[in-house]
Amino acid sequence: MTKIKDKNILITGGANGIGKMLGEKCLREGASHLVIWDINQENLTKTVGEFKKKGFENVSPYIVDVSLTEDIETQAAKVLSEVGNIDILFNNAGVVVGKQFYEHTARDIDKTMQINVMGVMHVTRLFLPGMIEKGAGAC
Repeated sequence: MTKIKDKNILITGGANGIGKMLGEKCLREGASHLVIWDINQENLTKTVGEFKKKGFENVSPYIVDVSLTEDIETQAAKVLSEVGNIDILFNNAGVVVGKQFYEHTARDIDKTMQINVMGVMHVTRLFLPGMIEKGAGAC
């Protein structure tokens, strides 16, 4: 089991749902810093406000569209510069089309693959080297 205390945590899709619950759990377990990536500015602002009301000040929100490789790369560079290496990465962002597969359009499939597969791989690619260098971490 990975220890959360004193770790820098990054959660994609962390401004609502499971990601938000996971972020609060990490803060309660003593995470050093929580980085939240989400595409929705309103949800980011609301979530950070809720966490601050609960006494958690060590939270950094970033607007990131994990379907866009350039966005991932730009924001990862900011996180590494502003927060430092990430110790634990939760690739939580994802989409579900919500209809029968035969009803999917090519766009539906492409978007799902870009977020649920390519986004996960690109996010991991950018934070894994710091974990390897440190000899510790979890993705």
